[in-house]
Amino acid sequence: MDTFYGPTQAEADAAFAKYFPRADELPWAVGVITGDIALSPEQLMFLNHCAGSGSRMNSQPTYGHLAVRCLGTEGRDNQAAAVSLLPATPECRRLAEIIRRWQRVLGAAK
Repeated sequence: MDTFYGPTQAEADAAFAKYFPRADELPWAVGVITGDIALSPEQLMFLNHCAGSGSRMNSQPTYGHLAVRCLGTEGRDNQAAAVSLLPATPECRRLAEIIRRWQRVLGAAK
């Protein structure tokens, strides 16, 4: 795992692209957002680094259809309480919302 201490946004984006190389593929990105595709241990560790755990990366990188958002940094010494993978493009957001709605409908029908 690469170590980051205050990377530039371009460096953070490049690191995110390294650990999430398929983020530019819409079906894969949506599958990650909806939970249909599990993340590898390396990807989970990278997200942990984005939250600032040990590295204080906390730069909210973006690549392809995915973006990382750090949540709740106030009072945590520049460490996020959590990170979230979010759609970075309108098409990813729309498709993920359609799938989530169907998951709720189908889940309620059981």
